[in-house]
Amino acid sequence: MSEIHDQTYRRYAGNREPMGRAWTVIAWAGIRAMLARKMFLALMLLAWIPFLVRAVQIYAVTMWPQARDFLPVNAQLFQRAWELIAPPELVANSCLFVMGSEGRGEQLQKTDQDNGLLLRDGYAPPAALDALCAELTRTLVAFGWPACPGGIMASNPQWRGSQSEFAERACQWLLQADGGQLMALAIFLDAHAV
Repeated sequence: MSEIHDQTYRRYAGNREPMGRAWTVIAWAGIRAMLARKMFLALMLLAWIPFLVRAVQIYAVTMWPQARDFLPVNAQLFQRAWELIAPPELVANSCLFVMGSEGRGEQLQKTDQDNGLLLRDGYAPPAALDALCAELTRTLVAFGWPACPGGIMASNPQWRGSQSEFAERACQWLLQADGGQLMALAIFLDAHAV
């Protein structure tokens, strides 16, 4: 029988290349095609701008501790706005606090408002407290802080109250194990007085 018609099994004796290399040729051809487009290159460069700005801010804050005094001034502006809007007696018996990235001290750029108002136990706030807190929200929006889409602001009655009311709310948030309550607790735990 001739060799060409021999159907017996023989092991492959040649060298085997690792499997899975074919995709690299296809991917490299696609990458080269995308890099040839100037619009794609411009988009890639623009996408890096926020990262570079944030990197410079973080570098400045970590290398020069005094940079913390002029970069994150948001909490000071919140407090000053509250002092200008609220009557002195309310300011003396309340504590405006910020939460989220501002409360954790991570915010270097304006995002949205995450704030609340803590009142001294036994203090009877003025009847116009709702209007004053709404005015605070409008003032901060005018300063460039958009309203929080989740309503985590002093203008929302859930985020203002006395010390005992907030203690009771925190217990409810902790003991009620649904997602919204735990999220409210996590947000509140980031609170920082301004």
